[in-house]
Amino acid sequence: MRKIVPESLHESMIISGQLTEGLLSSIKNLFKKIGNYFVGLLNGETIPAMLPVNIAILYANRKLPKCVTVIPSKSDIELEPSLAAFKTNKYVLAKRGGVNEGALNEMVVKLEHPDPNIPNIKAPELMRRLRMVIRNRQAKPLLIWGAPGIAKTAIVKEVLQIMGDGNGQVIDLQLSTMMRDDWFLPGFVEDEMGFKRSADIPKTWLPVYKKTANAEMNAKGNDLANQGGGGIIFLDELSRADKGVQATLLKFVDERHVGEWYLGDKWTIVSASNRQDDDPTATYNMSTALASRFSQVNFIADFKAWRQWATGSKPEAKESLLRVGEWKKMIAKTKIDSRILDFIEFSPDFFYTLENESTIFASPRTWEAATKNIVDAIDDETETNDRLSYDELKNIIAGDVGMNVATEFMTFMRLLQTFTQEDIKQVLNDPMKAKLPAKVGKSKDAKGYDQAESNALISIVCSYTKDKPITPKEWENYNTYLVRLDNGSLAAKGHKLMIQCNDFINAELGEADDPTIGKKKDKYLKGYNIFVEKYGDLFK
Repeated sequence: MRKIVPESLHESMIISGQLTEGLLSSIKNLFKKIGNYFVGLLNGETIPAMLPVNIAILYANRKLPKCVTVIPSKSDIELEPSLAAFKTNKYVLAKRGGVNEGALNEMVVKLEHPDPNIPNIKAPELMRRLRMVIRNRQAKPLLIWGAPGIAKTAIVKEVLQIMGDGNGQVIDLQLSTMMRDDWFLPGFVEDEMGFKRSADIPKTWLPVYKKTANAEMNAKGNDLANQGGGGIIFLDELSRADKGVQATLLKFVDERHVGEWYLGDKWTIVSASNRQDDDPTATYNMSTALASRFSQVNFIADFKAWRQWATGSKPEAKESLLRVGEWKKMIAKTKIDSRILDFIEFSPDFFYTLENESTIFASPRTWEAATKNIVDAIDDETETNDRLSYDELKNIIAGDVGMNVATEFMTFMRLLQTFTQEDIKQVLNDPMKAKLPAKVGKSKDAKGYDQAESNALISIVCSYTKDKPITPKEWENYNTYLVRLDNGSLAAKGHKLMIQCNDFINAELGEADDPTIGKKKDKYLKGYNIFVEKYGDLFK
């Protein structure tokens, strides 16, 4: 029999049976949500003195299990001498994955975001993202996640100051202390006919104006709301905001207005929040609906970047990734970057990726936001001559669609740079000599090709034939190349995509079994049979 002793109640609950590592971890996570507890698992005995640690779980042999995070203090050891063994700099216990060696004064708080879809960025990247949303006031607002005390607010103010007085001021809102009444109060407004009616009136600090049917009045109201240069509405502690405040923010963040009251067009919205695990005792109210209205990044404090800021030194110059790819020229042709469209066409699973309770996912809205952020990144690079790295660009895109999707997309983008137009043509003209995707693994005997790169290559080849319909011989060569890839799933996707890009192939293959027209429309059958011999008939 083993006992769990809540710290605040000093009452016992009996748990019988064998407790597994998984159950211990679940208990710990549960307790983190409802308060600070100390758990003693001994031979039928409770621990008389509660140790001042968040959660500690002792086995009957008085050893700490792997699933526990605890760095004992001097007072801990005085109350429980057996914990002294963990003061020797030999162990730092991680939340998962066993015991790791390291120093006891290491940060216990993980700076990375627990959601792997949210990109982790350092100060230079964060400053770029802030410049982007300040320069383009109508951009999708930015949400900065991060551990407590790493200067999220300070960086926001620093960037605004560096960009000059013309970019306005910061209105710093501590949302955890605000209620809806701090934004609006009941009152009366006068309509265009001179009649008064009840309506919520915004507080004087809120830089908004009431829209009317008169364009001249709207322009004057907008100028007054901008208070000169506008600036940043900084929504701090967003995840701890009252539900009424979050309901108000939904329209305010997404459409820049609440009811009839519109935010001045020189204001941009930036938010910051600690992660849920940073303070387990705090109320966490962040809804998926609200979080998805932001481009999201997780800021990691970095000594190298901080030292550059402190000393005034500049990072090394980098080659421009964006200019090499001529991003802006291509994006100008469509509302969505054409390579995003090509990427999704071949990998439709990445069009919409919401699952569970993730606050960041791919969707039509977030792909559009990612396109706009690419344009803003180009403008920032042009303005500052600060070259954008591969990882920075990935993080910019990941801030809207998630890290997993952004990684797949950037693999696609990298392939665009490594496979030339001649390489693409060779797939259709000389498939046995055509360049292949990178192999999985580093050994010479590695089998199979990188899935993401293969997907990207096939998509590029298919897109190439949209403007120049594929000929029967090219169709044969393309299927020969699919055979070389030796991957049934990939080949099937590539085969179907090429048929979708060239509808006439589909029509002819669909009628190929008709003996009266078979000979007339069999010029694409040879290529299809090359595929069937290797992978089977897709239409059965």
